[in-house]
Amino acid sequence: MVMSSVYGTPSHKVRAADISSLDYTNMTVLDSGDDNWGNYFAKMHFDEPGCSGASGGFRVDINNLVGSGWRWEYITFKWTMGSSAFACWNFNSSSDYGSAGTNGLELYNGLSYPVGPISGTNLEGLSTDKVFFCQNTFNTAYDAGYNAVTMSRCDNSLDYNVFHSSYAHGDGLQKQFYMRRRRTSSTGVAGPSHSRSCNGTDVNSWAMVSDIVVFRNPND
Repeated sequence: MVMSSVYGTPSHKVRAADISSLDYTNMTVLDSGDDNWGNYFAKMHFDEPGCSGASGGFRVDINNLVGSGWRWEYITFKWTMGSSAFACWNFNSSSDYGSAGTNGLELYNGLSYPVGPISGTNLEGLSTDKVFFCQNTFNTAYDAGYNAVTMSRCDNSLDYNVFHSSYAHGDGLQKQFYMRRRRTSSTGVAGPSHSRSCNGTDVNSWAMVSDIVVFRNPND
């Protein structure tokens, strides 16, 4: 059991033992399990290019109860992606391409721009979703003057398509961002999901979710 309290909110670092299943369509598992620090991660390769053909997607299903047996209600996690571009994407959105879907999370209700690292003040405002601590993703688009943060998109226009090949990469050609989302009232499994279409299938066409932390409702 890995449990702590972040700014008074009970939290739990998600490990492999907390995972009900890793489900995917038209993808290959490059690696998954607990890293050296005991954090669960899943690194997945997109095998199909989508558009007029098959699309790929995956979802991580976290158990309803974690820690000492409490139901989690909020979640943060990190996305890291290779340098291969893609025109259509879904991050826990109803606009889906590879059977990933919302996966038990509420639709994004947060700001249209990214924020810095979450502080104690805005971590306590758990009713608002956030995208934060970005590297070469939504922050790049926002700095260029575009309405950046959206959980689904499907066109090849440069304007705020943060995964367009024309955006500059750095730090090992990877794109990264963190996300905080709310869980639905369901008592089933739930967790991060991502799908894409009109994408590359080369060696850099991968996505990894990691650093998953779930939070209990502080009012429970």
